[in-house]
Amino acid sequence: MFGIPNVGADICGFELETTEELCTRWMQLGAFYPFMRNHNDLGHRDQDPAVFSWTAQQIMKQALLMRYSLAPFWYTLHHQAAMTSRTLVQPLHF
Repeated sequence: MFGIPNVGADICGFELETTEELCTRWMQLGAFYPFMRNHNDLGHRDQDPAVFSWTAQQIMKQALLMRYSLAPFWYTLHHQAAMTSRTLVQPLHF
């Protein structure tokens, strides 16, 4: 919408503490962002998958595997965006 091809959010938030449920769901959503990263501010509790329960880790692992399976698709979209100056994800209302 704004011509920025590579967008995404800091998975699980950046400044405040997160919950296991929020981080798990956000990781599932983030698997479909063009740009995905999980990181936070210094001085806050770690929020990488290893600090959560085994169940949450397995769910996050599946989300990351889904993302990796989409790598060829994302690669193609990045190439097209670079060649055409369009965004990777097109809005549904155009």
